[in-house]
Amino acid sequence: MRSQIQAITIVLVLASFLTGCSGPPYAMKPAGEVRGGDIKVRLGDKAAHKTLRLISEDVQVAPDGQMTVTVEILNCKGDPFWAEVRTVFLDEAGKEIRQDETNWRPEYFPANDTRQLVCRSLTNRAKNYRMTLREKEEQP
Repeated sequence: MRSQIQAITIVLVLASFLTGCSGPPYAMKPAGEVRGGDIKVRLGDKAAHKTLRLISEDVQVAPDGQMTVTVEILNCKGDPFWAEVRTVFLDEAGKEIRQDETNWRPEYFPANDTRQLVCRSLTNRAKNYRMTLREKEEQP
């Protein structure tokens, strides 16, 4: 009986190592699968989908109405990953606010580590947001 329990324990431990980053933290869906804008943090390509996981997201609205978005992303691979990140803020109707759209900016994600990204709206009209991450084509 004791050897069966040990065998089951070993199998479960090995299974957890083999699955790696396939489960929580929350797997972000690729940008192409987003329906109805429900997913706020999206992945724009297959490389980012295989590498990055969402740990947490937080939205704060300042008294002046500006929105600050903070997301924590995990690089679940053993190699560093360069991504490009863009944030678009949305108004009450869910339409993009062009004045609050950021340019694509490079972000470095160390191997097997987390990174916190912060973005703040420029106007006080933002009611929601959409952040997209994709693999950076040219590595520094």
